[in-house]
This record gives sequence, C-alpha cells and structure tokens, in this order.
Amino acid sequence: MKPRRRMLLVIATLLLLASIVMPLFAGYCQPCFSSLPCNIIDPACVERTELSPTSSCAVCQVEEGDLVYFACTDCLFRRFLCEKRVAPPYASSSSEEWVQCSAPPYRLIVQEENNHRRLDRPYTCVWTGERYLCQ
Repeated sequence: MKPRRRMLLVIATLLLLASIVMPLFAGYCQPCFSSLPCNIIDPACVERTELSPTSSCAVCQVEEGDLVYFACTDCLFRRFLCEKRVAPPYASSSSEEWVQCSAPPYRLIVQEENNHRRLDRPYTCVWTGERYLCQ
C-alpha cells in the first residue's frame, strides 16, 4: 500500500472512531469543552488573570429507542486572560509588563457540566443573576 493511501486510511479510521466515541463524552444538547490553551500560538502566553466565570445553556430533544426525552445541558466555565510579559520599547529589561495576547485572548476551562432529561415537559434555560441553568 502506498504511504499516502495508508495515511488516508489511518485518518479515516481515526475520524470514524472519533464520531463514535465523542458523543459518549458530550452533553445531551451541547458539549462543554475547555478552549485551546493560551500558548497554542505564542509559547510565551499563559493563563494569568482570572476573570468572572461565564456559563452557557442549551435545550434539545434526545431520542433513545422509542422514547423522546426533553433534555438540557448547562456549562460553567472559569475564564482567564491570556497574557505574556513584554518589555516596552525603549525601556530597561527590568520594566517588563504583562500584556494581553491576541490569539487567543482568553481561555475557558470547564468547571461544571450538568445534563438533565425528562419525559414530561421541556426545559428552559434561565439566568439566575450569576449564570445560566436548566429549569
């Protein structure tokens, strides 16, 4: 088998496995994934300043055999600014300061994921004053 064909076969196999396995780890209505790390583009970028948490919520219907469930997934994320130390132009090296990286500008890290389902009535996403929750 040619190397290019072998590589395409390996890629196709990995994609097939991912399509089977990923739903097992995802929420009913949305995946709650952490975003890419700050140093994905610039190795000097780090998660430094923690901002207020953020949240998301989604409702949907889930079919399982002959049953159709009303479902809801809510996610809570810790949020950090991506920052790096730089020396301002025309300054001494001892005056380095923290500046925000541009790509990505912040990082989300999953703190909590809640999945709910029931048969009797649909869920709604409500704002509690601090975050979105399923109700």
